[in-house]
Amino acid sequence: MTSSPITPDQRRDLASYIDRHTPNNDARLEPDPQFPLHNLPPTVATWLDVIATQTRVPSSMTAFPFLAFTGATIGSQLRLEVGPGWHERPALWVALITLTGIGKTPAIAATREPFDQLHHEAWTQWRTELAAWKVTPEPRANRPGFNRLFTTSATLPSLTTALADSTGLCLLRDELYGLVRAMDRRSGEDRQHYLTLWSSEPLLPTRADAASYLPNPVVSIVGGLQPSLFPKIRRKEQDGFLERFLFAFVAGIMPPWNEDPSATPDLASMLDLLRPLRAIPAAHGVIPGLTVTYTPDAAAAWAEWFANHIDLTMVAPLILGGFYRKMPSHLARIALIVHALWNPHDPGSPLTGDTMRRAIEIVEYVRIHIHRSIALIGERRTLHSPFTSLGARIIRTLGGATDNDGWLTRSNLLYALGRPDTADVNLILDGLLEKEVIETRIVATSGRSATAYRIRR
Repeated sequence: MTSSPITPDQRRDLASYIDRHTPNNDARLEPDPQFPLHNLPPTVATWLDVIATQTRVPSSMTAFPFLAFTGATIGSQLRLEVGPGWHERPALWVALITLTGIGKTPAIAATREPFDQLHHEAWTQWRTELAAWKVTPEPRANRPGFNRLFTTSATLPSLTTALADSTGLCLLRDELYGLVRAMDRRSGEDRQHYLTLWSSEPLLPTRADAASYLPNPVVSIVGGLQPSLFPKIRRKEQDGFLERFLFAFVAGIMPPWNEDPSATPDLASMLDLLRPLRAIPAAHGVIPGLTVTYTPDAAAAWAEWFANHIDLTMVAPLILGGFYRKMPSHLARIALIVHALWNPHDPGSPLTGDTMRRAIEIVEYVRIHIHRSIALIGERRTLHSPFTSLGARIIRTLGGATDNDGWLTRSNLLYALGRPDTADVNLILDGLLEKEVIETRIVATSGRSATAYRIRR
């Protein structure tokens, strides 16, 4: 397994790589790629594969919700130190994009079963403690709280109340478009609060009767979305709300009936794995929870992926920019969740290189679904910026040069590009040289020396 999402040959023509991996508006007809389940513990991989088969959906429709549910189960008890001052907690927002009747609701319900059991166990414990508290002699203080795992209420007061006693919460919405419409109908501040909530930043009470200050709220979101409604969630001002989601864009194809009585989900094993993640021993310190750090091998794998990701971001169409900028945070959160699943009894241990490479393979699978989903917005080739479309055009122009062993002088390059702003061209050429995508040399033309460029060989 390698931590590099692209090969050296692909690095020489990154614009072509983006083109090949950004489908057109017929993406919904393409076969659904299989989620890389082998990166999860065998108990989890088997569980997700069996329930995907039983509910007749692709593995992505069970794996993506599972990661979000696990992130909520871990909650504020763990955070990953990505770098100095940069920490990520395991909140994931997941949208299953497919047509009605394909199986979103059954897939989510089946995936949720062990987490429902954890939620019920917490409720039973709370009811027992509450009954004992009610008969405690006066004065009665320290009313027991319900460490709930799920909620369906999306209003900010409801969330703050639920989070007051919860280490981590998952908001379930059968249709995410309804969640967005409700935000827009209210005061207009809810959407901004959700943008902050995704980062697990401190949630401050907005009313006198609101819940107390919440220093590290962790809220995952799981729901479905009709393909036709996908663009409507993305406002014209592009505030980054849609870009915070992980997408599973599933083709509208129902598989044949496949009933295998020998394949039975192992609920007991799943509960044995997940229970410790809901009750991680508390760490003492200013910041609640345990801080997970990298091993040197994991840090190297992260750095290599990050460099390749920057290369892809530089030449990606503008429509992908916001989604790509969120991918490092998604990788860190997925890595933390995968680390906890492989180490449920020692989640505070350092995150290893193998775990980081597993997470990288998953986040590269996320990239595939980002590209499939973006085709729905219909802006793949219509928006431009000097740092994405121009960079792609420079690479295409240099890659198409056949004379003079592929070398193209600066003046000829500018002419072929339609004479864009030279400052923009200089900035992009410097970046491509630094990343070793192109190379340069001085050539003689008409008795004068000139700077020439070509794709690095």
